[in-house]
Amino acid sequence: MKYGRKNKGCLIIAIIIMVAIIIPFLYSCMTISEPSEKYDLTAVKEIMKEHWDVDIPKGGKLVNEVDDYFISDGSLYAVIQYKNSNDINEAYEWENNPGEDAEVINDIMETLKVKESNRPNISDCKIYHRENDLDYLWLLFSEKTKRLYIVESLI
Repeated sequence: MKYGRKNKGCLIIAIIIMVAIIIPFLYSCMTISEPSEKYDLTAVKEIMKEHWDVDIPKGGKLVNEVDDYFISDGSLYAVIQYKNSNDINEAYEWENNPGEDAEVINDIMETLKVKESNRPNISDCKIYHRENDLDYLWLLFSEKTKRLYIVESLI
């Protein structure tokens, strides 16, 4: 009988240890997939350079950033406020019509839970688009607000 009680005690201790390890791990996995705000302007610029070889013009201030990166997949949404739009106008080959991209961009912002007040009016923006396999980048620029909106999707 004593031998059986000892095994039950060891089993209970093992279960407690496993639960103590598994619960924090599961919690961290769940919070990783939630959108976060964790970058500064320098980090956003580095991400754009690393992923897309795109230089973000100097002189801006990061006013909003949300992402749901998990390892190397996920989405990024960032808004950079500028005082002067000259450098931005000359930095990219802008298009005036987002076309079908508008729906995808809106879906990404919805997934990231970007507040309506922080979203661009896409029809008022110039757009620059890049893609690489299944990865996409959209830069949108509003002359009215002098804001550069970055929307990235990596798969």
